[in-house]
Amino acid sequence: MKTLNSLYFPDTTLYSEAQYPPLLLIDKLHYLSPVEQTKNPDLNDIFVEQGFCQVHTPLPLKDDRERFLHLLTDIQSRKDDYRDQLKSLTIAGILAKKAPADEEKTSLVSSLLQDNKINSSQDGLTEKEQAAIWQARLILSLAEILDREEAELAEHLSFWDEQEMQVFRELQGDDEHEEDNPFQELMEIQQKINTPNPAMMTNRCRAWSILAGKEAFKDFPVWLVTREDAAFFLFDAYQKETGTEPYLCDMLNFPVSIGRDFPFVTDSLNKFKNSYSEILSSITEILYNTIALPAATDSPERPIIPANIESEWNKIIDREYPEELYGRKKMKIYFMENFQPAEILSESHFTGNGLLLVF
Repeated sequence: MKTLNSLYFPDTTLYSEAQYPPLLLIDKLHYLSPVEQTKNPDLNDIFVEQGFCQVHTPLPLKDDRERFLHLLTDIQSRKDDYRDQLKSLTIAGILAKKAPADEEKTSLVSSLLQDNKINSSQDGLTEKEQAAIWQARLILSLAEILDREEAELAEHLSFWDEQEMQVFRELQGDDEHEEDNPFQELMEIQQKINTPNPAMMTNRCRAWSILAGKEAFKDFPVWLVTREDAAFFLFDAYQKETGTEPYLCDMLNFPVSIGRDFPFVTDSLNKFKNSYSEILSSITEILYNTIALPAATDSPERPIIPANIESEWNKIIDREYPEELYGRKKMKIYFMENFQPAEILSESHFTGNGLLLVF
């Protein structure tokens, strides 16, 4: 039986329940990590331990790891300029001479870079290229920290909102206990997360591309994106390269949430995959058959998933994750003819088609 492997772009970890539902279909989600893992993983690494995810660090820090983590701690301690640091850190900025205004804006970052210069080198790279890789690592690490902090803050705010509503209900004499609604809870949390900044996301995608390397991930024709701005980044790169837009060949229903608490989520995923391995295998085969279409042919006939299989999938999702409790969201499947997503990172052309899953 074929397994569906997908590369996650540009996120560097799973930290939110909004990221979990694609794992119902994807057998193993691969993602880039700016800093290599330790023997003491945090709670979210349960996905790695259970085999749902695999972490890649193309350019490990090795002996410089602890120094880099110390730098992150130093930056976090200066919260007053935390967000501006992420906005002002750019790959272009380190490869070109900054204007005085830019230097003033990034004075804190510049001093931190000088005080914590990483001495490890990569064979065949110039000093500027090594500096760009190091700064790309910093951008991704700060972005990950920001993501986690925003998600945690939004969750706390939602919790206090619920507590206030509970007090109000008690004052009104309403003692009825409402059934937990994971979908509603997630929607309330997401409403409290700051609107993404397109410029920051573009910077983040470029940093991901640099840290990944020009030949990295070329064996992954299927990519997953859960951020609209990141999808636009890939769409734009594809259009510049080919002169056309990615072809939307199908959409598939998913729950918005499959739960938040561990080990409930991983147990639920294992049960789902074991119970419905046949239809998961069928959809996986359809996706790989689409990728294997001969080059220079017409785009696949839409939709690529037959009505009977889609109907069965919807019945399963409705049975396991009722819409009134878990919500619904479409996963969009885009076909990239004779183009694999990793070509966006490389100067080379890889043979074959690609798929982009946007959730």
